[in-house]
Amino acid sequence: METDRKTAVEAVTSELREEREEKQKVKERWQREGKKVQALEEQLAEEKDAHDSFRRASMRERAEITDARDVAQRQLETMRGEHRLKVAHVEQLQAELLEAHDRVKRLECSERQVSTELAQLKEESTRLLAAIKVKDDTTQTMKAEMRHVQAHLSNLNAMLNS
Repeated sequence: METDRKTAVEAVTSELREEREEKQKVKERWQREGKKVQALEEQLAEEKDAHDSFRRASMRERAEITDARDVAQRQLETMRGEHRLKVAHVEQLQAELLEAHDRVKRLECSERQVSTELAQLKEESTRLLAAIKVKDDTTQTMKAEMRHVQAHLSNLNAMLNS
């Protein structure tokens, strides 16, 4: 019996030793797994920090892009307004140019009309000058004839008086 007991004690001791070894292996595995879990948790925390950092940078960049877009939109609106003003000014200048062109045409017509009237006046003036010259010549001739007649009358008067 003692042998049986010894064998049973050895068997129990062996089982206990195996259980202890098994427990030790499990404990070591848990420690290894715990270290892995801790490493993963640290990696997760780092990745979460990196993600948060990226998200903040992304939000800043998005805000900058939005601000830049708003500035560009305002500049575009300003440029469109300036363009509309320039187009209106060009249209006004075109209208003024057409009006000036019409005035030039009217002035050219008036100039031709004045030139025509001037030519007619020159012709009339030349004719009148010729008529005046003829009258002047006639007047001179008549004066000469009147002097001649007066001289003749004076001679006749002198003959009558003597």
